Amino acid sequence: MMLKTAAIALVCGFLGAALYGRIFPAQSPYDYIAVAKFTDEAGNLLPPAQIELIQRRAENMAKAGYVILNSSSMYSYPSGLSVPQNVVTETK
Repeated sequence: MMLKTAAIALVCGFLGAALYGRIFPAQSPYDYIAVAKFTDEAGNLLPPAQIELIQRRAENMAKAGYVILNSSSMYSYPSGLSVPQNVVTETK
């Protein structure tokens, strides 16, 4: 009788975990990373009003749990060295 009760509890636990995983899917940690860019394509600083707007958005996103990276502090490599990547968004 005790073995039967344990088996039922185990099966119900796995079913509950499966349903929870379907209803509330896990988020990728990469979904919570944002890059703030304070320069234009030529490398010049943006006007002060745009910088303020970007800073305000970055602060709001940081409060919401995002990791904000400054693009000027990130390493940029020559485009000739980039590795092509294919992102597959299909789900079966």
